[in-house]
Amino acid sequence: MFNDGNDYNASSGVFTCRLPGHYWFSASIGQKWAIYEHEDTRINCYMLLNGVRMFEMYNHPYIISVESRTLTGSAGFRLNIGHQVNVGCVNTGGILDGDNTYFSGVLVRKIDEVYDEDSIF
Repeated sequence: MFNDGNDYNASSGVFTCRLPGHYWFSASIGQKWAIYEHEDTRINCYMLLNGVRMFEMYNHPYIISVESRTLTGSAGFRLNIGHQVNVGCVNTGGILDGDNTYFSGVLVRKIDEVYDEDSIF
């Protein structure tokens, strides 16, 4: 794992911004396949910015045409010092595949000035 600046906390899964700027985040959530055709394997994951769901990734619960599924999403955010980004999941039967799951972020452009919270969107 590359964690330049230690802004990502691997224990909590939360990125905390220390350099204001434009960031690009991606998440890919792997899910192992269901053993039984009728098994409910739905999974709903989302990316959060300061605790607010910014977008969701969702799979259909009864598709069994492949042995595994992957939910993937990416987004760009303008972050201020202290802003936090992380991924959360509601798993109602599916089995998460830790070997095929990641969360990454990169600073695209540093911004020298701190901006007003109301101008985030």
